[in-house]
Amino acid sequence: MLQRLPNLIVACLLLGSSLPLQSLAIAQSMPVIDSSFNSSDSKPSAKENLTNTAIERRLPSLVQDEIKRIAGNHFQLSLSRVLITKVEPQTFSDSCLGLGNLAESCLQQTFPGYRVTAIGKTNQRQVYRISNDARIFRTEAIAGLPVRTDELPTAIARRIFQTARTDLKQPIANLNITEVEKTFDCFRYPNASCLPMKHVNGWKVTVTNYQQLMTYTINLDGTILSKKLL
Repeated sequence: MLQRLPNLIVACLLLGSSLPLQSLAIAQSMPVIDSSFNSSDSKPSAKENLTNTAIERRLPSLVQDEIKRIAGNHFQLSLSRVLITKVEPQTFSDSCLGLGNLAESCLQQTFPGYRVTAIGKTNQRQVYRISNDARIFRTEAIAGLPVRTDELPTAIARRIFQTARTDLKQPIANLNITEVEKTFDCFRYPNASCLPMKHVNGWKVTVTNYQQLMTYTINLDGTILSKKLL
């Protein structure tokens, strides 16, 4: 019995020394759980999820649709990305909705309507005045631009006004876009006139300082291709 004791002690020592190695092997085989935030799974911004249904319902559907259509053109966004954030019922004192210019003759009678604030992307904001039948609208002067009745993208309008300020020698506040005409790509047969296609490639824009008229041709990226004093 005594002869077997040393062998038994050695066996126990060997068994005990193997346990940490087994435990280490088990720990290494366990998967690592990463709880760090994955930016690719980030939630849409509050602005993307913002719904203004309750505010928009204060407008007749005809007016709501027209405001979104005009703002969509100004912001160059789809209608679903245009948000109406404020609606104020108004009674305007004339057919120019209180925003007539020096060259206009405004019909003096009351026009019920609304003052509507719409936003698009960051820093895109417009305030509109519109009659309750959606037939008359004005864009209030905002962000350095004058009162407008056009539907040009605001970035294009700003480029036009900045150029016309120099050409017509008047501050932007004293200028007005009087006419906007879309221009189109065209196909030419040999020795034939241009045949307009459906693809819009820019605009022909007329601006006045109430004394002179200047017409600009501008493409989609805001490059002025030509200008002419009328």
